[in-house]
Amino acid sequence: MPSANQSSNRQTNQQQLKVGIYCDFQNVYLSQNIASSLLAFAKARGNLIIRRVYYNSLFENQASAKENLQRIGFQCEDVTCSLKNSADNQLKSDLIDDVYNNQSPDIFILVSGDGDFANPVKFLQDKDKNVIIFARRGNVKQSLKNLADELYFVDELPQLVDKLAA
Repeated sequence: MPSANQSSNRQTNQQQLKVGIYCDFQNVYLSQNIASSLLAFAKARGNLIIRRVYYNSLFENQASAKENLQRIGFQCEDVTCSLKNSADNQLKSDLIDDVYNNQSPDIFILVSGDGDFANPVKFLQDKDKNVIIFARRGNVKQSLKNLADELYFVDELPQLVDKLAA
């Protein structure tokens, strides 16, 4: 059984880890409640330094959710381009750019089940980054399942956060 001091040291080390959230809103819709749970999950893993949601305001349902997400602290990246995968491509580019930033996350939380992210996940892991995937149940490609350091479903977030708090 670990002593209270060991537990305290583990928490201190965990708090020093930098965490980034990158959400593909076209692939995984985040309600304000789920988004709040995602923030709590990320903060339990370390110091949350990046919280980005990528969306396309050309789609009305995506634009309407933006205000709620901004209100709780997300930076919303509007990728207004009609080209297929434009938001995905911006997200991938930012993942790579952020690895080379002085404040690079140690833990990347990717909210998407899209198989297009398999190579960026491999890249992050090659750079010794931990990658946690959150996807919708039934909408996650096998390639991401196989690569993820951890995989969860967004509908499980409230229960995950409750377990962390216990």
